[in-house]
Amino acid sequence: MTDYRKFHFRLAGDIRYTIHKYKQVYYVIKVKEDTLAKSRTIMLVDDEVDVLITIKKMLERIGYEVHSFVNPLVAIEHMKDGCQDCVLLVSDIRMPSMSGFQFAKCAKELRPDLKIMFISAFEIHKQEWTKVLPSTQVDGFILKPIQIAQLSQGIQQCYPKTR
Repeated sequence: MTDYRKFHFRLAGDIRYTIHKYKQVYYVIKVKEDTLAKSRTIMLVDDEVDVLITIKKMLERIGYEVHSFVNPLVAIEHMKDGCQDCVLLVSDIRMPSMSGFQFAKCAKELRPDLKIMFISAFEIHKQEWTKVLPSTQVDGFILKPIQIAQLSQGIQQCYPKTR
């Protein structure tokens, strides 16, 4: 028997709620239909294979489809080949072939509508990435090690509530 369950319900208009139950803990996610709910696809980039697999499994458990890459250059090629499914990019910052900052800048040039969330084992403040990426909007940051609730909340923070 699985430890994971997911329930969907709609209260009013175009707002959908999803309840995720994982190991006796409930996570409630509110999603506006015209943003993340239209495409539940996330691009995940991390050069550490074990971290990539772990985060990918977490994202899949909470209902996302994931395009995962250990090399940001391959992820850029995937975007150039026409990937329009992904609505959010989750990227490590420190990677050998290209930094997460450089990767985010390239990704935004290809897809200006793409939301960006960084993950890192090192705490980085917003002022730091605004110095490095003054013209690139970064929508979120999560400090490693990542827990499923933290990941879910970080994704939702990339999509501000609308009234």
